[in-house]
Amino acid sequence: MGWFSWIPGLFEKKEEKPPEALVLGAILRCPYGSHDSYLYLDTSGTTVNNLPKASVEDYKALYNIQPFGYCMEGGFCEDSMSFDKKWENPEPQREKINGKEIITTKSLLSCRTCGMEFKIINSGQDGIVAEHILLKEDMDKNYPGLRILLDNPNGSLYLNDGMYNTAIKFIEDRMILNGGKITISTLFNKNNLEGAYIKGALGRLMMQCDTGSSETLSNGIQNTFSNNDKVGNNEINSLVINKEMINQLRIVCKDVDKEIATDPVKRWQEKNKLFLSVAAEVVSNFTYGVIIYYSSIGNVNNKQNTGEKSAVEKKNTGGSGTEGAGKSINPNEIRFSQSSVNGADDIITSMKKDGWVGDPIDVVKMPDGSYTTIDNTRVAAAREAGINVQANVHNYNDPLPSNFVNRFTTPKGVPSTWGEATNLRILKQNSAFRGNYPSGSFDMPKMKN
Repeated sequence: MGWFSWIPGLFEKKEEKPPEALVLGAILRCPYGSHDSYLYLDTSGTTVNNLPKASVEDYKALYNIQPFGYCMEGGFCEDSMSFDKKWENPEPQREKINGKEIITTKSLLSCRTCGMEFKIINSGQDGIVAEHILLKEDMDKNYPGLRILLDNPNGSLYLNDGMYNTAIKFIEDRMILNGGKITISTLFNKNNLEGAYIKGALGRLMMQCDTGSSETLSNGIQNTFSNNDKVGNNEINSLVINKEMINQLRIVCKDVDKEIATDPVKRWQEKNKLFLSVAAEVVSNFTYGVIIYYSSIGNVNNKQNTGEKSAVEKKNTGGSGTEGAGKSINPNEIRFSQSSVNGADDIITSMKKDGWVGDPIDVVKMPDGSYTTIDNTRVAAAREAGINVQANVHNYNDPLPSNFVNRFTTPKGVPSTWGEATNLRILKQNSAFRGNYPSGSFDMPKMKN
């Protein structure tokens, strides 16, 4: 008997798990990135667990591979990520998609900018991230503008024409998909992004409804209905969203909409109300945060690169002091906050063919009265394509939404306003740029492929 035979399995080699095919929502990690990210794929083609599989050709920066936040090389990943080579398989794969090998949890891909090889955290086959991606896409396609409003702490459903009806339709459709009823308590379950958006909609539809817990939400529903003469005599189960509740919700919301439209005091209250942002509520959880945090980065590029028409209406969802959303601006009137941009070629081609596609970008009205963008690539592309930019215009001191803070945080500071976010981005550029253009430059940035 050997010296260490009394320690069972001490020197036994652990059995290696077989590789899994990567699918939509696979979680990726860059050693130089501040955040994990995910793999985005078109929803057509070969699937596993009803999720599309990836091939070696699915390596397009800002489309298949979403950004990893702030890069240790300096600057933001969205501005510099690029690849020399496609995915590589250490072992040839027999399964192919359109003649191209699938990729697995053993496949390799490195960023040309930082030289680091990505680590695959999971294959995505658990479906958690994919579910959230698909929900977001479904909302943008079938309920235009709703998600943006619910992610905006100042987003009112009553101050944007027809949006309260859109919100009710969203709740009703999700109820039908869940078998005709949704128990209120399930809206508070962990990893329930659908529930978070339903809560956000209910909190905005019913003016005195507290969505802090299932108990306060149920009480708020009960009080809202009982205080309305048209529905107050009807018994309703405030613990369940069902057809009866939806019907009564329509009656209540119609009255609220009329009151806000005709009563200046209630309209002022609605305009200045601060709601909970769905994104802010859930951003601490990775599978929520990665979808919400990058929705203003990656999915805009997804739509622009593929030529897909955005369903999001250009509505004014800005908060108090914000000039507005969806404002059409000549790109030559906008300064850049970066000295270079990455991956503009495909966007330029798309813009020349289809015009502006995707959500508005964010620009900041600086103290000197001029605009500076914090979304540089599409402004540069718009100049090249000869089209106007669609932009959300923020004042310098407007509060920065909490779900944007991480995106613009650098070793030099944590922003609390849109102006601070812009300044921090400028400070991450080379010394010549930040020295000569402290508020941004009208000169075209260097374009990298």
